[in-house]
Amino acid sequence: MGITKLMHIKERSKGRMNQGMINAIYYITNPEKTDNKTLIGGNCGINEEKIIRQFMDTKAAFDKFDGRQAYHYVISFNPEENVSAQLCYDIISDFVEEYLNNE
Repeated sequence: MGITKLMHIKERSKGRMNQGMINAIYYITNPEKTDNKTLIGGNCGINEEKIIRQFMDTKAAFDKFDGRQAYHYVISFNPEENVSAQLCYDIISDFVEEYLNNE
């Protein structure tokens, strides 16, 4: 049975306020945690630098640099379930459409 978690990434109180977001992006894309960077879904870019740039461009467009920096959704499955990449993608697509209005 799969699990879904929602975490929010806070503004840092010292140093660069968006450093927590940057650290989270590198953590999320860590090859040791992603089967050598096998990622099933996403819409921000294909490497850390592009993802960070997309986040910062979005923040600039809305003039929103402080406060909550990002949300991190995790949808994961027990390896014994043998969920295929396609099924995982379909589940994520359904989740995004239903809960995030496909945004």
